[in-house]
Amino acid sequence: MNEKFINPLKVFQDRITYLPGIGESFPSYLMNRLQTNNISLNETRLELGKRESWINWSQYSQHHSFYFDFDDNESLVRDWLRNSILRNYPFVVMEFGYQIPTAAIPLDIFIDYWYELVIIAGYESVVLTDDGKLFMEFVRRDYSLKSNFLIKPL
Repeated sequence: MNEKFINPLKVFQDRITYLPGIGESFPSYLMNRLQTNNISLNETRLELGKRESWINWSQYSQHHSFYFDFDDNESLVRDWLRNSILRNYPFVVMEFGYQIPTAAIPLDIFIDYWYELVIIAGYESVVLTDDGKLFMEFVRRDYSLKSNFLIKPL
């Protein structure tokens, strides 16, 4: 992590849009958003941090995964995200769990501050494009980034 932690949610609050209330509706808001986009969910009722993941990745034969919490991860993953198909979208929707509303984050902010955003989310979050075609999940249990599109070059 950077020596001086930057909270992009505060620094760029004029460019970040918070989506309808989350607070007491978490996790139902996340689950509804994923179901609306026909994203397969794990059926467990366990709370965030205790479930393996929100998305049932076994339903996606073409999913990708890699360990994201390694030395020099910030700049390397940033470059991978910039060169992925995600670059074709203006923003992503990111889930932060209890207390912080779901946010629509401009893509440049998400890519530049992806690691800080993951820290704010407690090392686990679901991120998707507004149309739901691209989605990824940061999984705290094994610090993996899973996605339905290629991020880390082969």
